[in-house]
Amino acid sequence: MWIGACQFSINLSGGLPSQEEGHFFHKIREKIFSRFKILLVKSDEKKQEGELRIGLAVVGNDSPVLRQRIDKVLLELEEEGFRVENEKIEVFEF
Repeated sequence: MWIGACQFSINLSGGLPSQEEGHFFHKIREKIFSRFKILLVKSDEKKQEGELRIGLAVVGNDSPVLRQRIDKVLLELEEEGFRVENEKIEVFEF
């Protein structure tokens, strides 16, 4: 069994009030779940103002397929106009 984990940030250009940031994140999470059936998790950790930290994990039997799924999620976000930054991706055998 393989596990793929990804942490990344989206730059919100100057930041949003916390309530709007939460609404923004839920919108992104619903869109990704409806398309890929992958849940995103918001981290409370912020490296800088206006940065939204997000993580995801996928599990499967083939490491290249897991990496491809993660890459597709990041590409979808970029195609939607979000600036995805600081991606950290790890795929490991469990």
